[in-house]
Amino acid sequence: MKQKILIDLDKLKIPYCGLGNVSINFGNALFTIEQDQFNWEVLVSDTQSVSHLDTRNYSIQKLSILKKKNIIPFDSDVDLVHITNQMTKYYVSKGKKNILTIHDLNYVFEEKEEVWKKKLQKLQKHVNNATLITTISQFTKDIVKQYLKVPEGLNIKVVSNGVESPYNQPTSKPASITSTNKFFFTIGTVMPKKNFHILVEMMKYTDEEYHLYIAGSPSKEDYVQQISDLIEEHQLTDRVKMIGEVTTEEKNYLYNECNAFLFPSLYEGFGLPIIEAMYCGKPVVCSNLTSLPEVGGESAAYWEDFDPKKMAEVVKNKVAQHYLNQNENEETLKEYASQFNWEKNAMTYFKLYKDLLID
Repeated sequence: MKQKILIDLDKLKIPYCGLGNVSINFGNALFTIEQDQFNWEVLVSDTQSVSHLDTRNYSIQKLSILKKKNIIPFDSDVDLVHITNQMTKYYVSKGKKNILTIHDLNYVFEEKEEVWKKKLQKLQKHVNNATLITTISQFTKDIVKQYLKVPEGLNIKVVSNGVESPYNQPTSKPASITSTNKFFFTIGTVMPKKNFHILVEMMKYTDEEYHLYIAGSPSKEDYVQQISDLIEEHQLTDRVKMIGEVTTEEKNYLYNECNAFLFPSLYEGFGLPIIEAMYCGKPVVCSNLTSLPEVGGESAAYWEDFDPKKMAEVVKNKVAQHYLNQNENEETLKEYASQFNWEKNAMTYFKLYKDLLID
């Protein structure tokens, strides 16, 4: 008799955000594995669509209010539950094996102490009840051990995210890009932790032939205004643009056509964009903070500090080195990026499920 595994894919309700995208790609990769040991069941809220999943090799459990409040356990007839992110609202009943995946604890660095401590208290309950914890990077694992009390004997395993390659995918040039100049590209929610404003100051020291496009939806209006003011102050309105949220096709265009990808982020649990850029064979320069050196390895160049003039020099050297032997360097970057794929990620979890239930 097949054992039943319940996968929390509740973030399918926000398919175009980071965790929503993870849910789509992980689900599609997992449910296409050829196997006869498990029946898959997807956990979503009762009003939610699963249309973004390519296969129907699973059943669906939609949660009523009583199940959401755990008055009626949602996992009473399953053998293992995989909670796929730390922002879960679903509490696994005691006695059931379950895996808890933690992507980051960025709120510890971003929010007021009284706010993040309350969030950690809620997460601690899930940690206490977990059979296994997985994190998407060694950095996140270290942060979990620092800020949460990990019960003795509870293992934490690092399972790198998969990354969907933007290379050889449909593209569309954003309407806001009218120049034919060479350009640098960065992407992310426009908020202080992304540190995009420092790129504006850096652009003063780069060759005028280069433009900079900052893509991403605005999160903090005052931060967006800060960047706009810097662009005006340094007379860079012709060279630096915030182009807002972009479609997948527009994002693919920016990755494939940029001359370098720049990522000065202060806090990242993984740093997916730097791998997306490498899939397109583009040179990457990023901060040397949190998980980024772990993910970028020797394939990226790093800023040791955020002095704008020094940053520009690092970018200049990295770009020159890359295009000196462009074809070979592009292939090296693509090969490095290819290790971060969803098939590998899903197969790793499949083997973990077997370890917990069968072996």
